[in-house]
Amino acid sequence: MSKEDVYSVVFRESGKEHMSGCMDKELEQIRKAIIFIKDANAQRPDRATQKQLWKIRRLEEELGWDKNPKRLQSFIRKYYHADKLEWLKFQEASSLINSLKNVLAKEAEKREEDGR
Repeated sequence: MSKEDVYSVVFRESGKEHMSGCMDKELEQIRKAIIFIKDANAQRPDRATQKQLWKIRRLEEELGWDKNPKRLQSFIRKYYHADKLEWLKFQEASSLINSLKNVLAKEAEKREEDGR
């Protein structure tokens, strides 16, 4: 899990920004939630592959979206209804790759037209 994911779980389970302000009972609840998420992710054979995630990140760089991480996250949330790239299913990741390729092609067309 990423650092962001852990902080999301901490806030969801305790309502606090940091674990340092949590009581033992809250820390135990956070620990259980993290283990549950870790186990759930390990048991999802239908989720996006590492190769798909790599390709998505390369397309993100080509589009220049890597300088603003919220751009891809917002795109995923809007069109695929997922909060994290890693939560996409295999088919959703394939569709996202095609969508990003289309966006890249449209931007290239626009640059060509503007250059004429």
